[in-house]
Amino acid sequence: NYCDIDVNECFESEEKQSSLCQNGGQCINTYGSYICSCTTEYYGKHCEYSFNPCNFDNTSICFNGGICLPSSDGIGTLCVCPKGFTGPQCREQINECTGHHSCANDGICLDLVGKYHCLCPIGTYGMNCEFTSKQICTNQSCSDNVNVRNCTTNVSCLYTNYI
Repeated sequence: NYCDIDVNECFESEEKQSSLCQNGGQCINTYGSYICSCTTEYYGKHCEYSFNPCNFDNTSICFNGGICLPSSDGIGTLCVCPKGFTGPQCREQINECTGHHSCANDGICLDLVGKYHCLCPIGTYGMNCEFTSKQICTNQSCSDNVNVRNCTTNVSCLYTNYI
């Protein structure tokens, strides 16, 4: 009977075959229809959707602006962390005050996201409080925004180059 003959949709025409399964998917004929066997990177009836494990695996969520990427094996994920963060999900803030960053001359290190800042004691300045200011003593009144320390009786000590 002619109605019982299965048409092989996968090989009906070469042009149609290439449009049935996309992105390297293999067409498999079934009785009265077909299915596409997709590569591991794609899914969907015609393998038309790109599979990104970052969109489906809740454990792969990256925090603090981290970027989720599929791992090289195509199974898991990894997070590319922004400056100042580390760890599998970028949850850990890096303490920039530890290690090679230090404040000289008893400066106090403030850990900021992706950087640090030294609070320099009076008389010092620079990124790491590494410079010492020159002292100029005067008996005149001081303008605002100038660090002042007592020198001797009736005079003030001005620190220059202070940040």
